[in-house]
Amino acid sequence: CQPRSMLEVTGDFGDGISTRYAVNEVVIQRQGAGMISVETYVNDQMVATYHGDGLIVSTPTGSTAYSLSVGGPVVAPQCACLVLSPVAPHNLTMRPVVIPSSSDVRLKVHARHAEISIATDNETCPIPEGAEFRVRLASRRFFLAVPHNISFYDTLRKKMMWGVDIRS
Repeated sequence: CQPRSMLEVTGDFGDGISTRYAVNEVVIQRQGAGMISVETYVNDQMVATYHGDGLIVSTPTGSTAYSLSVGGPVVAPQCACLVLSPVAPHNLTMRPVVIPSSSDVRLKVHARHAEISIATDNETCPIPEGAEFRVRLASRRFFLAVPHNISFYDTLRKKMMWGVDIRS
């Protein structure tokens, strides 16, 4: 078994629940047409306002899920970090950012004409304009059962087909 980190998310979920947990990622995203803006602070220092389809905050475990599909880095599960990955950013210079796992991430969401939702792993709920969330590493961890003799890098290489010559 390998210990893995989880995210704790607190904020205005709009359904009476104020705290949720995620193994892979927390995603703030638009629903339908229209762009949203996500003001992002790390330890009360502004990182950026991400204009586009949304923002992903992922754990190392979640780095190979949705975050990877939007151009985020692959992070080894033992790393003590989180990844901020913009989803279809309006400004193409917006890039994923790796931050320490001890970070306190604050998100404030704005939308003029779009509906917004937040997803903690696969649990999605609509949120109001102006909603704020705090994302940090949860004090609880979970343990992932992994087969013996199969490393993270073996799995990564096979699934990503790294080193495979597809020309023949």
